[in-house]
Amino acid sequence: MAAISFSEEPEIVGSDSRAQQHPLRPVFIGVLAAKVFVAAILLTTVSTAPPVTAEASYLASLQ
Repeated sequence: MAAISFSEEPEIVGSDSRAQQHPLRPVFIGVLAAKVFVAAILLTTVSTAPPVTAEASYLASLQ
């Protein structure tokens, strides 16, 4: 194999110390926050619901 030699190191493209932010990043963060908020509401409503037995609802529909 042939070795490539440079007289000086080539400049790496995009070597900023801070990466470019995607323009839709705030939307993505907002959607994630909304998902967590909705999940918290759903879990709260499920955990505060009174226990219901399945047999009672099936028997009530047969009468």
